[in-house]
Amino acid sequence: MDDYKDAIQNYTIVIDTNVLLDLYRFNPGARKELLEILRKVRERLWIPHQVAREYFSRRVDALKDQLDLFNSVPRELETLHNRAITQVNNFARRCSLSEQDKQSLVAPLQQALTSVTSEIERHRKELDLTLEKVASEDPILEDLAAILDDRTGKPFQPEEESALIEAYTERAKAQIPPGYRDAAKSENAHGDYFVWEQMIKRSVETKTPTLFVTSDVKEDWFYKSAGITVGARPELISEMRERAKTDFLMLQLSSFLRAARESLGAQVSEATYEAAKNVSLELRREEERETHHFTIPRPVYEAILSHLKNLVSHAMEELRAAEQMETGRPHSIEHAVNSRLVTQRGESVRTRMLDLETFRGCPATFSMADTVDLFAPNRSVAHMIKNLIEAVEYDTTFETDLPESPVIRGGPLWAKRLENALAPYIDNYTTRSVSRDSVSFNVDEFSNVDTEAIRGIAKSFDVDIHLLNPDGLSFTARARR
Repeated sequence: MDDYKDAIQNYTIVIDTNVLLDLYRFNPGARKELLEILRKVRERLWIPHQVAREYFSRRVDALKDQLDLFNSVPRELETLHNRAITQVNNFARRCSLSEQDKQSLVAPLQQALTSVTSEIERHRKELDLTLEKVASEDPILEDLAAILDDRTGKPFQPEEESALIEAYTERAKAQIPPGYRDAAKSENAHGDYFVWEQMIKRSVETKTPTLFVTSDVKEDWFYKSAGITVGARPELISEMRERAKTDFLMLQLSSFLRAARESLGAQVSEATYEAAKNVSLELRREEERETHHFTIPRPVYEAILSHLKNLVSHAMEELRAAEQMETGRPHSIEHAVNSRLVTQRGESVRTRMLDLETFRGCPATFSMADTVDLFAPNRSVAHMIKNLIEAVEYDTTFETDLPESPVIRGGPLWAKRLENALAPYIDNYTTRSVSRDSVSFNVDEFSNVDTEAIRGIAKSFDVDIHLLNPDGLSFTARARR
């Protein structure tokens, strides 16, 4: 913590978009304390242009999401309450309870609902923001404008931005942090990478180290060990040192508040600390809830494992070669270049080993049908596995005989194989929808459809196949009769 206390006093402090948006999620007391800390560090504060742009475009939505909770949660509780009452009524009827006994069971449920909804309404009234106020005269925006005056970076030039988007695409494919976790986003997938590039550019210009404060929890920013967040990814620290010749530290908002209280004597209540901690905790829970399932042939699984082992071996060979090049060389420009090469090769070894251990750590169930059920714990790992599966299927350097069975159920290759199987038996069809368990097609007419063949394909692919003609008539071949 001493390093972070020193960083708060001496480093350039960069605030991420999600921290600024947290101001719309906090209660007035927590918001006031966070703003006061930002005022205390104003002279060292700096906001990348990408952060400012994201903040302006998302601030109203952040408040709307928060306000929606006050409506959606009572509705969900009401639904659960009604279900519980129905169960109690059924129980009372089947057990021949008297009306008085039934009411003794129903009354506590009603009291609990009334109590909880009353508390939610009380918290709603404490929230001093409305969509109308934020849309017209946003008090948070006014506070931030005063704090961040002359503390915001400039945008990239158009040609620079285009080049960086291309660079991001290549980095995301190679899972180079930050930002590769957002590669599947339809909009602003490069946002984190732009923030990173603007931080590096700022550090080069000012020659000062950077402390990045975020509510993010993604693994393409933070290095985690046994589920514990240790700090910034080593690759980020190395890249900042190589390009800007300065240090780079990261703190989640809750830890920043704690360090600010100790370093600056800032007023931070336990309630504010808990509010910030809960925001990160909820983000982490959302990430952990996203478990992804793959069913792949066993040869594919073994080919991926072999490929990852080969990548580790190759990276270690490159590291040894770089170390041999450096050994015995005089201290010169050439020596310095080789030293950086050794560092880069070392990071490559660690990354490859991490990929291997991550894949090995995914729960896998081997079936009698020579397939493997593989479970990825989060989107990042799922993205890695998906890329590896596609590489195995399309890269001829993998020497393995792959069966013609589905690989990713519901995926594009699986759908293509299914369509190829159906093509001889259906004339003039278009795909309506594809999922793991069912597919739907539009057909011109059923007279040209070989229904028995379709049933056989449904059983072979273990998927329900639905056909619909323009007259609204349908035919369904079930996977199992």
